Amino acid sequence: MATLIVRFFDAYKIPYPEANVTSTPSDIDSVSDYAKEAVLKLWRCGIFEGSGSGKFNPKQNATRAKAAILSMTIDGIVEKWFVETGRKPAPEEETKEEPQKPDENPQDEPINPVGDSDDDSDRNVVTYTVTFMDGDKQIERFTVKKGQPLSKAPDNSKTAKEGYIFVGWFTDKECTTPFYADDPVTSNVVVYAKYEEIVKEELSITSFSLLDQSPDLSFVVQRIGQGAEDVNNSVILTVMDGSDPVELSIIDNGNDTFTVKGKGWLP
Repeated sequence: MATLIVRFFDAYKIPYPEANVTSTPSDIDSVSDYAKEAVLKLWRCGIFEGSGSGKFNPKQNATRAKAAILSMTIDGIVEKWFVETGRKPAPEEETKEEPQKPDENPQDEPINPVGDSDDDSDRNVVTYTVTFMDGDKQIERFTVKKGQPLSKAPDNSKTAKEGYIFVGWFTDKECTTPFYADDPVTSNVVVYAKYEEIVKEELSITSFSLLDQSPDLSFVVQRIGQGAEDVNNSVILTVMDGSDPVELSIIDNGNDTFTVKGKGWLP
């Protein structure tokens, strides 16, 4: 949530509220690396307040009331910005270039894309490139003036990858040093996307309940032991209406499954 809010503010160049918050969340170390910068930015401007004990509590879900308060706060900031500027928000247009693979070892020499201009002031503008990569594949490249922050990154449509979660941008292929778009750019930079594979979890049901079933109810279970005796020791049938316990009949189907039926149920 924090990264989405910061990207929204930065994309539309909406100013953050002025607040005299000098503290940081006491549990900032428990925030994921890719989200720390966004959390700190929203904390210091007063948008995030955390709990009364000074914690951000990143592992907890926000209550409906807190989510409503945050939404109203963001809406108020945007409304104020709209009134003060007198215009509707429009994302900054970005100059897109044809994908190309950058040099393996980019030089720190600045480039000057405005060298053909007749304006002397344009001739003196020093710029650098920031190239965003997914492994050896270029995602996007931006140009920024020397000493200025990039303040943007490829949008979600370009970082999305099926079966993976995008973690963030890093300045090395091993993805150990984070890249911060708010830091001033002083050389040509290549940054790399980090992803984590989505792990699919299998659900193992150890108990279930059935209501209003017919007297000849039976169900099939997968083998969990070497024979019907092991299954019989592992299955417990509880009658919920208070009746006497029902003895179970375990039938080996011969294909690693067993049919469980209750003895004595009346048709």
